[in-house]
Order: sequence, then C-alpha cells, then structure tokens
Amino acid sequence: MGNLNHQLPLARTIVFGIVGLFTLISFGLSIHIVHLGNQGGFVPDWAGLALATSIITLIALPVLFIIPIKRRNALPSFIAFELAVLWLLWILWLATGASIASLFGLNYCNGGLCSEIRALEAFSFLNWLLLMFYSFALLILSVTAHQRGRTGVWKSSVSEFDWNNSKPAVVGV
Repeated sequence: MGNLNHQLPLARTIVFGIVGLFTLISFGLSIHIVHLGNQGGFVPDWAGLALATSIITLIALPVLFIIPIKRRNALPSFIAFELAVLWLLWILWLATGASIASLFGLNYCNGGLCSEIRALEAFSFLNWLLLMFYSFALLILSVTAHQRGRTGVWKSSVSEFDWNNSKPAVVGV
C-alpha cells in the first residue's frame, strides 16, 4: 500500500488544489451568470446555488488546509471536522451540478451563455467527484484505524496521524 503518511497528505493537497482551481472557475462563471440574470430581472435558483457553493468552498478549503499547519488541536484540524465539511461540500456540488443538468433545453443550445452553463455543470460534477472520492477514502482509512483501537484518529489531522501503524492502541498503559 505504500507510505500513507506521505501519500494521503499529498493526495489531500492535490485534491484541494484541483478543487480550488475548479471552484475559482465556477465562481467566475456563476458571477457572470448571476450578473446577466440581474440585468434581466431574474436570477435562476441554480445560479445562486452555484455562486453560494463556490463561495463556501473558497472559504472552507483554505480553513481546512491552513489551520492544521498553523495550529495543532484546533477544531478545523480534526479529521472528524474535515470529513463533515467535505461531505457538506460534495453534497452542495452534487446539488449544483444536478440542478443545472435538469435544465430543459440546455442540450439544444450552443455557444455563449449555454457554453458557460455547461462548463459550470461540468466543474460542479468534477468537484463533487473529487471531494466525494477523497472523503470516502479518508472515512474508510479513519474507520479502519478506529476499529484497530486507534480511537484518537478523529481528533488528529490528516498529516499528523500515523496511518502506517496497524497495531492496536494499548489501553491502560
């Protein structure tokens, strides 16, 4: 399986970086779509959801990434907290992508705004998939560690926990 103590934090950094980039793109697209909607007097719900999801993600990811580096034992550094926030984010991205995918007639228009809406849909689904797969991997690894008696996994950070130690924790010593 390799050295999870190195691979998992690296995978986390890569996923957070890609999701951050896709979120910046989604943020720009959703701002433009909301702006056009404001000019026309109607902002679609899915555009507002895309904008809100982008903003929440742009706030949450740096908090999850930077606080564990700067401050140990802070709530945002706990794996349990990270999992809760990431699950919320991937659910929001799934809802965003699904609400755009359900638009009637989007498959029959081309160029301009339609291309922007399709791009927003694609980046929403990509963010959903990246966050969901990373969250499931982290959850499985954490539950496995917990079942092996290493119950402190939930209050550890991804980069500080010893993922390679498969020995159960010694109780009462």
